[in-house]
Amino acid sequence: MLTMFHKPYNMLMFSMLLFGIAVSLSAENWLTIWMGLEINLYCFLPMILSNSKNQEKEAAAKYFITQAIASAMIMFAFLEHTSVTSYTSSLMFMGLIIKIGVAPGHFWLPSVMNAISWWLCWVLSSIQKLAPMMMIMCVASFSPLMSAFCAGASSIVGGILGLNQTLFRVLLAYSSIGHMGWVLAASMVNKQISMFYFICYLLIITSLFFFMDYLKSSSGNFMKMTETSPIFLVSFSFMFISLSGLPPFLGFFPKLMTLKVLMEAKLLVLMIFMVIGSVMNMYYYLKMIFIMMTATHYPIFTNGSLRPLSTLLNSLLTSMSIISSILLLNLFTS
Repeated sequence: MLTMFHKPYNMLMFSMLLFGIAVSLSAENWLTIWMGLEINLYCFLPMILSNSKNQEKEAAAKYFITQAIASAMIMFAFLEHTSVTSYTSSLMFMGLIIKIGVAPGHFWLPSVMNAISWWLCWVLSSIQKLAPMMMIMCVASFSPLMSAFCAGASSIVGGILGLNQTLFRVLLAYSSIGHMGWVLAASMVNKQISMFYFICYLLIITSLFFFMDYLKSSSGNFMKMTETSPIFLVSFSFMFISLSGLPPFLGFFPKLMTLKVLMEAKLLVLMIFMVIGSVMNMYYYLKMIFIMMTATHYPIFTNGSLRPLSTLLNSLLTSMSIISSILLLNLFTS
């Protein structure tokens, strides 16, 4: 991932991107929040175009058009009225779900993620969602039915469309859609648990995308790792098991806490949809692990071995994710 910063303007754009997020999170009015989101958008576009390939140009165009539409919806919402009402919150909510790629505004996310680098996939799946998600938490209570629909739809869409997917980046895009559905569902009843879920997801995908960025894997092929370092294979398997939500890994605890608060709020129908989508996600995560462990040939390694430093670093990231699950659970339940 650090190779992105070999170009000075990428470091500048990333710094400004973080500044835009900080502006949105610290703002006291909707106009300043919107300005922070726009800074974020216009700093991310040059980072996509830094490779000057046709697929990056197409991804940048798709990203710009969808984000511009979402920004216009948000702007119209806060200009229409000075206070948050059912109409303005619904319009703003629709703009925000397009920005973060939650169903039914998810249509742009898989194709954009499939065309950009692993480093930018991480940015798009993590910190780019932070400011819009905080805004969603502010307006979700004004549109409970829409929030419940988008949360359930995201879980189901992320599960169904990821089942037969062979493009790894696209599969992780649908995984992101499903997990953002869980974050949205938790935000309806408990914002602390919603933030806990997002932090856990951020820890997991940081380890995963670091791994993939190092390997420079082709997104069109599944990885076959039986002849490589066992530590890398186990670490990679742990990441996917954690994403699936199996105990005792990091991804299990936020899902358990989300189901608990949904049950206490008597949102049983939404809870059923979330569980169904999670089971489908779990299927293709475990299927990928099975493919990796039973493969006999791998096309993605060219040097025949992995550097010890990267192996150690990735193992530490995985271990930190597991340990963080216990620490974060104690923090948010105390």
